[in-house]
Amino acid sequence: MEHKFESTYFRFKRAQDRCYEWGDENLHQFFVAIDGPLKYEYASYKDSTTFLKAYDSVPEEERYFFVQIRDGKACKEYYDIDWNLAYSPDDCEIKRQEQQVFNAFLNARNQHAPDYPLDATHCCVLSSSKNKKISLHIVIPTYVFENNRHMGVFVLAFKDSWKSASDEDSARSKRIDGGVYSRNRNMRILGSCKFKDTGRPLQRAHWHESSMVAEDEEFLITNPGPDSTRVSPIEYVKEPKKKVVAIRTGQIARTPEEDETELPQGVVDAVRALLMIDASLSHFEVGRFHGGRLQLMRTRAGHYRYLDYTKLYKNNKSLLICSEPDTGKTAFVEGYIKHHPEDLQYIFVSPRQSFSRNLEKRLVLENYLDFTGLVSGQIIVIQAESLARLDTEFYTGEFVLVLDEVCSVFSQMTSIATMGRHHRINNQLLESLMRRAKAVLALDADMTDREVEIIKAVRDDIWVIHNTFKPLRDHQVILYPTADMLETKVIDMINAGEKVWVTCKRSAEYAKSLHNTLKGMGRHGLCVTADTSESEKKRISQNINEVVRDLDYFIHTPTITVGIDCNVQHFDTVVGFFVAQSNVNVESCDKC
Repeated sequence: MEHKFESTYFRFKRAQDRCYEWGDENLHQFFVAIDGPLKYEYASYKDSTTFLKAYDSVPEEERYFFVQIRDGKACKEYYDIDWNLAYSPDDCEIKRQEQQVFNAFLNARNQHAPDYPLDATHCCVLSSSKNKKISLHIVIPTYVFENNRHMGVFVLAFKDSWKSASDEDSARSKRIDGGVYSRNRNMRILGSCKFKDTGRPLQRAHWHESSMVAEDEEFLITNPGPDSTRVSPIEYVKEPKKKVVAIRTGQIARTPEEDETELPQGVVDAVRALLMIDASLSHFEVGRFHGGRLQLMRTRAGHYRYLDYTKLYKNNKSLLICSEPDTGKTAFVEGYIKHHPEDLQYIFVSPRQSFSRNLEKRLVLENYLDFTGLVSGQIIVIQAESLARLDTEFYTGEFVLVLDEVCSVFSQMTSIATMGRHHRINNQLLESLMRRAKAVLALDADMTDREVEIIKAVRDDIWVIHNTFKPLRDHQVILYPTADMLETKVIDMINAGEKVWVTCKRSAEYAKSLHNTLKGMGRHGLCVTADTSESEKKRISQNINEVVRDLDYFIHTPTITVGIDCNVQHFDTVVGFFVAQSNVNVESCDKC
């Protein structure tokens, strides 16, 4: 034991318990410095004021200080948000990105916890962004949690509620580091660097006015003030995946030999979410599908270049249509509406906002995004995760339920992360709508017996149509081992006069970087990302055929993938920059 940094000081290798015990006996503040050959060096101060006075005397090049959030001790609300970039931005771009993510964080945080409202002035924001690394620490002295575990549970629920239909928004939720709520966590403090990263000290965010005038004490996490509001205990249980072994009687009952085949978890999740969410509504058990039968069980198969409503429609039947993109599924629905009474109501459930906007124009629908309260209309389109906003009392007569992109809709219905606190009510509403509708129209290029069985479990009038025509059968697909090679190919093609459509899943920043490169070469194109205004996205998605006619290239991220119906013969090549296999990537290729 010695004296250092104007404090009683203790150093002992790998003996945390002894250090904690000593620290508790020697004044209540407990700080950690990484300095010298030993990993941990501990110092204890009577209060934060005493520590900060000592800290001011430490040369900047020796500041490697962390506050330790002791297990079981109260703490302020705090977040660590960081992400990597594909390029090195200048200071202005770093500032813009930090502000953008902070504003998105603030809006999402208030939606998640409206009982504990925030505005920008409540936050203390620290930044250590540099080169290709963006890093923000946000401390909120206004609210205090019982301990870091309490804070961690709050953040888990918050991250789930932030994930939305937009892949860009979902990616933003992943930028919150969930690892900083672990037991006895060390958090870097104002003015300090990481020991192995000395070029990024944690400083006040210059663009955030409140942080520039806040007292140094406000940036510390372990010293909540007496006026802080205590956040109530939170119950958050992430539902584990369970395997269901009950056998359903009826058409899909199986023999014991067949029962040995595992039912894919996605099938279990989908049926459980839709049919077993509430005992008062549902009386179904989940049976196993034979692995070899996980395919479309069709009532009628055909080979149609375009779906013809007049030939395929069966009176008083609910239709489940499996048909590739560009085979007229939406036109089929147009024919359905045209040939039925004008007073018949329609509820379109869509998987994404951009898809809703496209349907709005194609079928002249009212969009749920235009409503501030409950949603109702003669022909309405609503996103799956917003079903709780539907005015069910408005739909007491005959209506038709349309599930376009039904696979994506059902996948969303099984996701607590997407639905958040509305998960249960949204599933109950969808089941109720499927039961009460005059007819259900479900359409998708990738429909399997999973979707068929879910709808079949609540209706006895379904007619399944499988269109085996493949409009993209003769298209050539070339895979590139690296993004750099593909980027070079894109530039060469556009220089040679080809028209190129680019779907980019890597990041909005990468898409904009490619766009700037092509613009610098004198080429005329358009780039749409999460940073594009909602009004501009809407204009583009609803007028895509006109928008692209004069372009050399069109670049977009998944924020505008599903729902675009570009059917003019303009582009020579479709390019995809993908980082992993996912449904969004498959849909991106299909839609192009």
